Amino acid sequence: MSSAIERVIQVVGSQSELARRLGITPQSVQQWVAAKHVPAKRVIAIERATGGKVSRREAAQPLGPVRHAGQCLGVVPGRAAGISGRG
Repeated sequence: MSSAIERVIQVVGSQSELARRLGITPQSVQQWVAAKHVPAKRVIAIERATGGKVSRREAAQPLGPVRHAGQCLGVVPGRAAGISGRG
């Protein structure tokens, strides 16, 4: 599965082009690629830089669509972790 930053780069054409559109260094973009993460403060600019082809929500996803938190943590929906419900 590709990361959101890889999709952004695919849409704009290159890491250098993304950096140019955002007014940042190519090294910053390379750090995002290595981390497979886009800083939250850049997601709106990325949405604009891609002409909406990558939404701010999609750009904020490190490795694809987010599942329900309970699926990731083994928590039963509607029940707090560590609370048995017994008095």
